[in-house]
Amino acid sequence: MEKMFEEATRKKYRFPTPKGEVGVEEVWDLPLEAKNGVDLDNLAILLKRQIKSVDEESYIKKSKTRVSKELETKFEIVVYIIDTKLKEAETRKVLADKKAHVEKLKALIADKQDEKLKNKGLEELQAELQAEIDSLS
Repeated sequence: MEKMFEEATRKKYRFPTPKGEVGVEEVWDLPLEAKNGVDLDNLAILLKRQIKSVDEESYIKKSKTRVSKELETKFEIVVYIIDTKLKEAETRKVLADKKAHVEKLKALIADKQDEKLKNKGLEELQAELQAEIDSLS
């Protein structure tokens, strides 16, 4: 993988989008999907189509041309970036779910504490209140 990124940066690969070409570092900024078509999914589809069209140019010459090797490397880079972003999104989702669960548990604990307070007698509540007021002074 490192070798692919090195090749792409050394040779200054440009990636086609509907709004013009972008460099490798800008590919990382593209969203997975977008309504305007400037996204990683459409870029991968476009590169795959270009690879197929280059590979179909000759039935006699089956060796990879420089162009087809470059296209394949570009495609592999885009797929790697897509996979990475999908994994990161899944990690963020799991973390958000865990945080939501922690907040729910905190709310339930607070409810139980309130319930416990409600079940105390008047004298107990007054004594606890006075103890809290005295600790503030």
